[in-house]
Amino acid sequence: MKKRIIALGIVGFLLVSCSDPDLKTVASALEDTARGVGVLQSTVINAADRGVISESTTRPLLEFALSVNRAGKVAIAVTKEWSKLEKNDRAQLLKILEPLLEKLQDSDSFVLANVQDPKARREIQAALSLIQASLGTAQLVLVSKGQ
Repeated sequence: MKKRIIALGIVGFLLVSCSDPDLKTVASALEDTARGVGVLQSTVINAADRGVISESTTRPLLEFALSVNRAGKVAIAVTKEWSKLEKNDRAQLLKILEPLLEKLQDSDSFVLANVQDPKARREIQAALSLIQASLGTAQLVLVSKGQ
């Protein structure tokens, strides 16, 4: 698991190529999510290298990071041609993002209970909180006018 998983690429092209403020906000939230994933990956890998978390704790955290990257890539693929968020577009993006938010709701699914080192636990929780806040922002924007 020491192999670094590269965080989702920057979605800045969406920020430049559209005039829809909601799409820009969603794109910015996805960019922040990618940053959070990078922080999570680095934090988990560093904690594993220091020996303060086990392989059985490291694996689910990095697998979650990978699932966020995959979802982000799907989101980028479906939005790269959009200039405005329509109702159906919002629903499509919500289907991509909501499973990730559900995973984040349950910290035990990330085996945080097994992280005994207080510093590593705080850093991992902070990264997960950043990811959750960013995805939550995207979800809020998508739901706000999608009904």
